[in-house]
Amino acid sequence: MDSGLEETCKEDDFGQKAEEAAGLTAADDKEQDDFWKAERSWRSREDEDALTVPEDAQRIQVNNESFKNMKLMVAWKDRQVWFMVNELRKNKSRVFEATRIRDNCSCHECRDATSGNKLFTTAEIAPDVAVLNVEEDLRLGLRVTLGSASGGEATQHQTMLVWSEVSDLVAPQRQRRVQDTANMEAARRRFMPFFWKRNSVEKEMKTVPWQELQSPKGVWMVLEQLTRLGLVVVKDVPQQADAVEQIARLLGPVRETFYGRTFELRAKENADNVAYTRRALPLHQDLLYLNPPPRLQLLHCYSDGGAPRVPTLFCDAERIGRLLCSLRPRFPVLDPLFVDPVPYQYKANAHYYCNEHPVIDIDWRDQAYRQLWWSPPFVAPRQISGYSLAPWILVARFISSLFAHKSNMFPLDLESGQCVIFDNWRLLHGRGPLLPPQQAPPAATERLFYGTYLAAEDFYSAVCNLVEIPSLSVKAKQYTSHISREPDLESIQGLVQQLQAKAEADPGIGLPRSPPTYHELAQMDRRRGRWRLNGAFSEKNLSAKPDL
Repeated sequence: MDSGLEETCKEDDFGQKAEEAAGLTAADDKEQDDFWKAERSWRSREDEDALTVPEDAQRIQVNNESFKNMKLMVAWKDRQVWFMVNELRKNKSRVFEATRIRDNCSCHECRDATSGNKLFTTAEIAPDVAVLNVEEDLRLGLRVTLGSASGGEATQHQTMLVWSEVSDLVAPQRQRRVQDTANMEAARRRFMPFFWKRNSVEKEMKTVPWQELQSPKGVWMVLEQLTRLGLVVVKDVPQQADAVEQIARLLGPVRETFYGRTFELRAKENADNVAYTRRALPLHQDLLYLNPPPRLQLLHCYSDGGAPRVPTLFCDAERIGRLLCSLRPRFPVLDPLFVDPVPYQYKANAHYYCNEHPVIDIDWRDQAYRQLWWSPPFVAPRQISGYSLAPWILVARFISSLFAHKSNMFPLDLESGQCVIFDNWRLLHGRGPLLPPQQAPPAATERLFYGTYLAAEDFYSAVCNLVEIPSLSVKAKQYTSHISREPDLESIQGLVQQLQAKAEADPGIGLPRSPPTYHELAQMDRRRGRWRLNGAFSEKNLSAKPDL
């Protein structure tokens, strides 16, 4: 990290006094210990069941070329079927229930060929359905005969597991979950994210011409940049009020909000939103009072008016959130960012929306990063109570200084005919103050933008359904392969240590828990597994007890 950030943080007043926050009681800790011991025991029994294939089970060796190296064998008995593979010189077995296989049947009797809709209900399946036989079809897949032991041939049904489905079944459980859903994790398996600072994003960013965007190649380039960088610029956009909607519809359906399908962005008097004033707009995310907020935002510079341009500022907030997420178990001073909900609201023009988020949302089962939420201009009034905000202010001021540091902010000076598309969940955006009209050139007019939004599910759908273009396929670059090699991690950890010392020295700031001992730190490292900054996932076992 630049030395300027350290100086900025040292000079900053990090907080005020607060009442000591209570930690976990011994009874709470014992109760959680019992819960996680029981879950580990249950998962252990589940694994043993999967690995134990009855000796009298019927078996076939799969001869399909795709599974030659895995030495796939299929066994079945009663209501279960086992897929046994050899991975990394280790024999592994995965067990599935007959009811699940029957429910997933995609034959013409079970799924409509045109719509893909299900033609039967799961409740119609016989609870005692069993696997009667499994045959290999070298061309299609595995033909599984299912039936009820008490119903005879009338209840029998043949399900074809095509080879792609078989590949999914023998894949690790987490990979199967990703393949079955269209989400950001699945999108990032397509395009590895590149978490950036100002100097690195300037080298990576590419612009896409309007004409090229009208082809599959252009859409591919836009979605690839959005998934990797969270940011892309389209140039040569025609000067039309609906051009921003035309761009959005190439990616998916427009997310209509109370602002309409599109909105006009220009400075005006008596505005009901700080974005429509001449004031500086601090780094933020849009519409956090909606549930969920829109994922993509588009801003088309319709006209710059001839006035001096004020660049739009972007910050890769997810990068900073992931770094602090990796430090949280060691530094209790960071806990308010992860625990305290921040309320957001919009209450004007006969509209009232409210929602709340912690600054950094994590999966408490494995401490994995989920999402960062930050939108200071739209924070709702909090209830006045005996609960002090001082611990939250202490660390919020610190993370705000990280966002606003010059090495983390990328200024983008949009010209007329350019449209920026960015990930509203990943990046923060803002701008400086606009010049008053009397200081603008005589012939200058107001800058005018048109904007719109896309929902998260439509973005995921677009990325996951992209047709591969071999000529455009690039080797996915990543900012760092492992969080321990992130260039700024050591300097940020040093700043957090100073923050922790400041909180410990002030008796008025109560930490929610005591700093862990050396022995506890070693246990955390073993349980936590490998933390990755590249957005894939933590490799930690979900059955391990969370670090509270």
